[in-house]
Amino acid sequence: MKSKAILLTLAASLMYAMSAGLRSVYGIMLEPVSISSGVSYAATSSILAIGQLVFGIMQPLSGWVAIRRSNRFVIISGIALVSAGLLLIPFCHGFISLLAVWGVMLSTGCAALSFGLLMGAISPCIPEKGRAAVSGVISASSGLGGTVLSPVLQLAIASLGVSGAMPAIALPSLLLIPLAIPMGREEDIGDERETESLPAMVGNALRLSDYRMLLLGFFTCGFHMVLIETHLFSEFVSFGVSGENAALAFSLSSIAAIIGCILSGTASGRFRKRNVLVFLYAARAVLVLIFLLLPKTTFGCLAFATVIGIVGSATVPPTSGLTERLVGPARLGALFGIVFLAHQVGGALSSFLGGMLDYTALWTADMVLCSLAAIASGRIRTK
Repeated sequence: MKSKAILLTLAASLMYAMSAGLRSVYGIMLEPVSISSGVSYAATSSILAIGQLVFGIMQPLSGWVAIRRSNRFVIISGIALVSAGLLLIPFCHGFISLLAVWGVMLSTGCAALSFGLLMGAISPCIPEKGRAAVSGVISASSGLGGTVLSPVLQLAIASLGVSGAMPAIALPSLLLIPLAIPMGREEDIGDERETESLPAMVGNALRLSDYRMLLLGFFTCGFHMVLIETHLFSEFVSFGVSGENAALAFSLSSIAAIIGCILSGTASGRFRKRNVLVFLYAARAVLVLIFLLLPKTTFGCLAFATVIGIVGSATVPPTSGLTERLVGPARLGALFGIVFLAHQVGGALSSFLGGMLDYTALWTADMVLCSLAAIASGRIRTK
């Protein structure tokens, strides 16, 4: 790749590492921010739930604004909103103010730095054969961001408290703004796209059967990932796995996810992306079946968390690549945002059912959905 493409890939990876990494450490912030703001733990948790919904809705809206204005405008706005949100959290002393800052401002900023928008911003500068590999690298950066931010945030809060930790994270993030300057509009998207409304854009995409198959697949992906993120730790503990080993399992899963994203991006550049998706979704179903049948030992749980991590976030590169093929790089931010919104809906359903069904029923539902996603992916015609 040309030097500009490499620099843009690095810049997008750093931005996505900050955005996705920050969202992955909300759990570390939850109790300290609750105490600092005087908002109850339950109410603060509800703010995070609202923030997840805001994050999902604002992704396609950010992509549409990028079409009407520019990618640079949205990305710089996203960095500014994330930094401002972190700086303002220590000044929140009630539910409304914390909801406005953490639930809305931070979530909107992270949405403006979402995978689809960043990938859409740099795709025109990336050779077509290299886009799949680049998407794998950017997707993998989310795991790296969480791995770095987790110990840094824990140490900062322990040493400086919320009032000192938030600025310590917010101010360095402003250094990303110069990296966004080259992410301008790289192609002429034409008058028709300039005037097309977001509902019309989404309506046209939904008429494509391939796009509907991608939505179904990512809905399943959201169900699967939130099941792991929300309920797997408690399930491991219920099997007699110690809390330390359960935490180790999640660390191994995060490292495996980075490897999986890179491998998936490479494979998506060499094979048909739909076949990569079929393999990933089918592998999830098979791994869940094995997990249900085998004895629940500590070693088995560690092994399952590691292997399931490889095929977790790995669905992002082929899904984004197929979305780009269907709608073009200019619309990728908006319409991959809709695909990700389906992911959030699936995750919400998984989280809700987790409080109603036992683990076996949840995993069985996940296995069925993954099988359906594999079938749906096989029906995609876009090469």
